[in-house]
Amino acid sequence: TELKFDTQHAIGSEGRRRLATSTGNKDVLVVRVVTTDAQPTATTAQMSDAIFGTGGDPVNLKSQYEGCSANQITITPATGTGTACADDPNYLGFFQFASGNYADCDWFTFFQATDATTCTTHGNKADLGGGTDTGNSACCACGGGVTTNFNNNVVDGVFEINVAVAASSLTSSQLEDVAINELESQFGSSNLEDQYDLVMLCLPPGTTDGSWVAYAGLPGYVSVYNDEACLYPSVAMHEIGHNMGLTHSSDTTDANVEYGDRSGMMGISYFVDDGPSKAKMCFK
Repeated sequence: TELKFDTQHAIGSEGRRRLATSTGNKDVLVVRVVTTDAQPTATTAQMSDAIFGTGGDPVNLKSQYEGCSANQITITPATGTGTACADDPNYLGFFQFASGNYADCDWFTFFQATDATTCTTHGNKADLGGGTDTGNSACCACGGGVTTNFNNNVVDGVFEINVAVAASSLTSSQLEDVAINELESQFGSSNLEDQYDLVMLCLPPGTTDGSWVAYAGLPGYVSVYNDEACLYPSVAMHEIGHNMGLTHSSDTTDANVEYGDRSGMMGISYFVDDGPSKAKMCFK
C-alpha cells in the first residue's frame, strides 16, 4: 500500500528543531506509548525487531540506512543509562517578546546550538521573574541546571511509557507533547536530544485526527507514528529523512506531484514490512 499522508513540521523552539546530522552513529530511542484507553498493536519486542532487526528481521530501519549510506550512517538501539540535565523550572527568562514568550532556557537551548556566543552574551542577565538565577546558572545549555544519572528499562532500544490521558481525547500532536513531557520527567532531562540522536514515538491508534500515518520535525530529532506505521522501514526512513533536513521528492510527471518520486525514500512510502520490493530503495 502506498502512503502519502505525512506532515513535515518544525516543532517549536524548545529544542526539537535542531537538525539531526546526516552522517555518523545514531543512538535511536523507540518509545511505545500506552494511554488509558489504547496501546500500540505491536509489542516492544516486535518494534525492536522491525526497527533494529534484533529478532532477525532482515529488512529494517537499521539495515536500510546502513545499506543506503554505505555505513556512513549507523543505527544503534538506545540504552537506558546515562547522564541528563534539567533546566531550573523557576527561571522565567531575561527578556519578554511581544508575543508574550520569554527568552528562557528553551530559548537558550535553541540559540546556543546555532550561535555558540549566546550564553556568553546573554547568560548573565537578570531573571525577569525576580529570582537570583541567570541563564548561566539555570539553563543546561549554558552549563547550569541540575545534572542527574538515569537508569531506565530500555530493552533493545525500546522504552514503554504509560501516560494518564486518553488517546481518543487528543490529537496526535497533543499526545506527542504529553509523551515528550513524560519522557523528560523519567529521564530527568530538559532536552532529550542531549541523550539520544533520534526519538521515535510509536503512538496507539485512535487519536482525534483520524487516519494519519506519520510525521517528523523538519529539521529535528523526533518522529511520530500512528500505531503500526512505526514497523515499516520505508515510513521510518522517510520520516527520519525529514529529521535530517530532507524534503519530499517530487516528480512533475506524476499526478501526485509532492510525493511523485517512486524510486526514492522521500517520495511515496509503503505499508510493508520487508520492502518495498526494491529492497535497497534509497535517497536521491
